[in-house]
Amino acid sequence: IDSGGQSNPSAGTPSCSPKPLATYANGQTSATWGSLLNNIPAGATFIKVVMGENVDYFKPVDGATLRQMIMSYNKHQWSSDGLSWSTPRYHSEMGGSARGWVQDGRSFLTFWGTNGGRHETSPTTQGCCHYTKTDAESWGRNWEMYTCSGGSVTTTTRAPTTTPT
Repeated sequence: IDSGGQSNPSAGTPSCSPKPLATYANGQTSATWGSLLNNIPAGATFIKVVMGENVDYFKPVDGATLRQMIMSYNKHQWSSDGLSWSTPRYHSEMGGSARGWVQDGRSFLTFWGTNGGRHETSPTTQGCCHYTKTDAESWGRNWEMYTCSGGSVTTTTRAPTTTPT
């Protein structure tokens, strides 16, 4: 996915919980942010977010906890497989990426909530953006979040690029 980056590979197999930590479906969430954060199991090191056919993995940047990452817009790295990780250009919502950063046909990586910025006055759990690699982005998308451990061992650093307008 990334060219020109630096990698530190190591072996590992990611393992994710079979039961979602939280879901957002048809305008309803299965958990408040407080209960979601309190239910993160010990040993969880990253999350898997499923939105339609898209499966994205997110782990905290160095120095951040999983809880801090989930509630922020700029404390995550992304992976398509739970093994190789990149730091995206950030957006102003929870998770996701800047428009045009992901190179798989989508405009954005998956967002699992808003942070009270542009869209809301307080954090919400509504999702954005794509059910497929080719559909138009939209807020209010259904998602499932799973906790994972193991496997998150290769980090790739991308050269900075400008943000498309």
